[in-house]
Amino acid sequence: MNISRHAGTHECPRGVRFTSERYFVALIRMYDQSVELVLNLTSSERLAYVEHLDKLRSRARTLGCGVGNELNSLWYAASLDEQ
Repeated sequence: MNISRHAGTHECPRGVRFTSERYFVALIRMYDQSVELVLNLTSSERLAYVEHLDKLRSRARTLGCGVGNELNSLWYAASLDEQ
């Protein structure tokens, strides 16, 4: 994943500072790393983690700054909806 594409690519609400934006980029990066780890688990181990990642993805919709969209992109790119 090219994380540099995340910084500044989505319009953030007024009052969101650069440090907040860096926080969002870090969240996206950590979610991406989690997806990669989950994909390497056996299918019996994977289910609980996929459910947790789905809950996190759902919560991210309210964050703004494109975080929810980015997590959705990572989710579907990894085909986690088919797990």
